[in-house]
Amino acid sequence: METLRYEKDGRVARITLDRPERGNGINRDMTRELPQCVEEANLDPDIHVIALAGEGKGFCGGYDLVWSAEETLPNHEPGEVWDPVLDWQFMSRNVRGFMSLFHSDKPVVCKVHGFCVAGGTDMALCSDLLVIADDARIGYPPARVWGSPTTAMWFHRLGLERAKRLLLTGDPMSREAVANLARWVIDMDDGRQTVFRWLAPGDTGVAWPLTGKLCGMHSMIKKGSPSLRSLTLSRFWTMRSGSAKASGS
Repeated sequence: METLRYEKDGRVARITLDRPERGNGINRDMTRELPQCVEEANLDPDIHVIALAGEGKGFCGGYDLVWSAEETLPNHEPGEVWDPVLDWQFMSRNVRGFMSLFHSDKPVVCKVHGFCVAGGTDMALCSDLLVIADDARIGYPPARVWGSPTTAMWFHRLGLERAKRLLLTGDPMSREAVANLARWVIDMDDGRQTVFRWLAPGDTGVAWPLTGKLCGMHSMIKKGSPSLRSLTLSRFWTMRSGSAKASGS
């Protein structure tokens, strides 16, 4: 991996953005490596939860504009006609990388410290749960220039009114808004391990975080077709049965 670090820590798979010299800025390699790490964690039966974090002073400062300026990117040549379809194709690949967190079979907890802005918020908001340092700075300043974020997750996580306020102004989030965004807003040095002890206990019982996420998925699609509901329940009971056998019960 060139931009990420993948480590197993008991039942926790730790994915760390590892470009601190660039504020963990997003480049083409990062959006390719992220879904690879998520897939590795999902396929590992010993892993119960994925922990996403950033190395250095902050979580992620968004897209690496130095990288994009130094490289000759397609559709970015001065004097050439800009092709919106090529731009959509480029950004949609990045979104698929971010959304691997959203679609992960196992719960993803994102630790946000320092700064989390612009494209960095796409990764954070695609996670299941957020653990946010009480001094973190979060926002989407590019909304003032480029409009809606690519994943459109702000509305999903904050609601219509708060999302409009954030995106129409481009201002950083207030402490009240951060409290609405996350279940845990903590002193990172004192409390960051609590959530992982809860989600990935040391016993050998059923992987409840995983089955819980599947139950949540089932509740969201309960108005769907009977075949879809049946498939979701089938996955739930298959995984529960497999975990019970592994524990010898």
